[in-house]
Amino acid sequence: MLVAGVDVGSTTTKSAILDENKGVRALGLVDTGANVVRAAERSFEQALREAGLDEWDVNFTVGTGYGRYRVPFGDLQI
Repeated sequence: MLVAGVDVGSTTTKSAILDENKGVRALGLVDTGANVVRAAERSFEQALREAGLDEWDVNFTVGTGYGRYRVPFGDLQI
């Protein structure tokens, strides 16, 4: 089982993909810029590429931070 967190901040957007043992499989970091939705997508895509995964390999995604409600693929916002 894989889970992801996408933290959309006002200046940077970070993503992390974790396995069932809470091990970090991959990270993504991009400048947020003016389009927070696109920043969330780019950061998550970067982490997926680093891990060699596809979006459907991740079972659950949480959005956090300033733009947490703008993570269109998120299952939960905190």
